[in-house]
Amino acid sequence: MRSYFLRENPDAAKAERDARFRAFFSESLQDYTGRAFEGYSFRYGAHGKPYFADAALAGVFFSISDTAGCRVVCFSEREVGVDAENVRARARLPEERMVKLARRWFAPEEAEYVAGGCLSGRRRPVGRSPDGAAFAAGAPANGASLAERFFWVWTRKEAFVKWTGDGIWSGMQGFSVLGDGRITSGRFGDDIQWAVCEAAS
Repeated sequence: MRSYFLRENPDAAKAERDARFRAFFSESLQDYTGRAFEGYSFRYGAHGKPYFADAALAGVFFSISDTAGCRVVCFSEREVGVDAENVRARARLPEERMVKLARRWFAPEEAEYVAGGCLSGRRRPVGRSPDGAAFAAGAPANGASLAERFFWVWTRKEAFVKWTGDGIWSGMQGFSVLGDGRITSGRFGDDIQWAVCEAAS
């Protein structure tokens, strides 16, 4: 698995940004496979997940995410899902709104983690899952802001549903990404929170 990040000028025209990304995608695909392709086509799953339709690219899976100022593409030999959020661009979102969104879209233990780490009336250390297992690598450190916790969970959930191909309409409250070892999280620069979900080999 390999991820590629492209910084963008969010003020540039959409057509210009899209053309630059198409070139970036092709260059990244060539770097990942070690082969140059004249062109390629796509097919789509039931909920819109894209796949390569070309026989020459059988066994190459990919996922794309874009956020203000950055796009990410991830290639893998297995099903993969990636999500990225520009936490700086979203910093204007009020904390109360993030808590409401978490309670609406996240599993109960995730919503409690976002709100401050208080689970079922018992205080648990930030950075621990409800069953006491350490969170996967990339979890916000103790003392992380509510926004950092929110986007850490959000990107992991988005990566998971993009990995399954079911999309967010499949229901986001029915599963928890706390401690899910299939998901890796991190930061690109100081503004991009990302997560990648891939099944173990």
